[in-house]
Amino acid sequence: MKIRFFSDGYKTKRASHRLRGDLMARTLQEMGHDAVASRSLDAVDKDTVVVFLKFSRADQIQAAREQGALTLYDLCDNKFEEDPDYKPCCLAADAVTVNTEQMGESVKLNTGRDSFVIPDSYERPVLKPRFDPGT
Repeated sequence: MKIRFFSDGYKTKRASHRLRGDLMARTLQEMGHDAVASRSLDAVDKDTVVVFLKFSRADQIQAAREQGALTLYDLCDNKFEEDPDYKPCCLAADAVTVNTEQMGESVKLNTGRDSFVIPDSYERPVLKPRFDPGT
């Protein structure tokens, strides 16, 4: 199975693409999976799971579904009122993933669909707090 994290506007400078696309793909690669984050939907077929990231469009999701792929739409910003693509993408995908329970509630409210929570990852080891107000 191939796993593709996709946005035609994919940029690793964008935190949502880096954390919910690139970092996830690299982690899955380390586990032995064929996972890539990119701007390409080439070679998508029935053996592919495509995770559509921020700035994806419903027509792209539909095209991947027509090629037999399982499609997920990943949301981490609650901008249903600002981004007209959110609702159509949620409705076009086979499933919706979100970063928090609250985002899941927003998806349900705005689309009627349930979603799966995948918390945001982090990019570095957890460090001990260094804040010491008494010094």
